[in-house]
Amino acid sequence: PIESFFKLNNFGGANLAPDGKHVALLMAGPDQRLALAVMDTATNKLQVIAKYSNLDIVSVTWINNHRLAYTMGDRQLAAGQQRMGPGLIAIDKDGKNEREIIERNNTGSAKFRVLGPRYQFYGAVGTPDSNDIFVIQGSGTRKNPSATLMRVNTTDGVMTGINSPLNTSGFMVDGKGELRLAVRRIEKQTAILYRDPKNETWRTLIEFDNVNEDG
Repeated sequence: PIESFFKLNNFGGANLAPDGKHVALLMAGPDQRLALAVMDTATNKLQVIAKYSNLDIVSVTWINNHRLAYTMGDRQLAAGQQRMGPGLIAIDKDGKNEREIIERNNTGSAKFRVLGPRYQFYGAVGTPDSNDIFVIQGSGTRKNPSATLMRVNTTDGVMTGINSPLNTSGFMVDGKGELRLAVRRIEKQTAILYRDPKNETWRTLIEFDNVNEDG
């Protein structure tokens, strides 16, 4: 029965589709490996769309009403024992059109339109008609962090660069999926930058000292 999946050790979380018609569920069977299932909220019909014998699906995000992205890990290992990244896989809600977006470890040979493990999933673009997501690649140092923000089509793997200010590591998009805010941290200084939709130029909204001011 469905209820058996919602026991503490079997249930890993739920995520509602933007239109509310389906729920993505992380649940484990007898092998205790978290799988990805999708439930129709009108009929309660449940379909497992992704499962691994040696891995757990540890997070899931709706890209739009029809497509999802998930990451992987191993619940049987402690955090310090994890030797691979979370990767990223995109898949339709019916289990079709699965595509690897970010690989979990560097295999030594480049895969066509698959990003290496240094990239991380940042979030869905968030518009109903888009299959795109944002990914970032971190760089810089702890005191002066920096990240490159990219947009990836999850159906064909095509990646597009995003115009963001130099030395920024935090980002926020608007309701149209356009980058609007960026955060820059250099030494003790933090700045919030805004991209004006009227002329698409960046300007500083506020700048403050991380140590001596509350912001």
